[in-house]
Amino acid sequence: MDTLELQFTDGSKHAVANWHHGSEEQSTFNYYVGAILSDNSHASVFTSLIDPNTVESISLTGSNSDEETGKNQEHAMELLPEQMELLSE
Repeated sequence: MDTLELQFTDGSKHAVANWHHGSEEQSTFNYYVGAILSDNSHASVFTSLIDPNTVESISLTGSNSDEETGKNQEHAMELLPEQMELLSE
């Protein structure tokens, strides 16, 4: 995971993680702990309380290594409210 950002209904944003690989720019981590679970999902405990009813979208960028080629594959996604409802069911 390179970036994880929450956008709220009031237009404000909250960077949960913003990792700057090999850069002199300071990285941001606003979670206490993150874990990859046995089903390859990711769980994080944020450093502040977040009201889920005020989250408009969740943006995530990152990369992983292709097991066959060894090359990094970039990924980006944005979850919108209707997609977040499906995840919580």
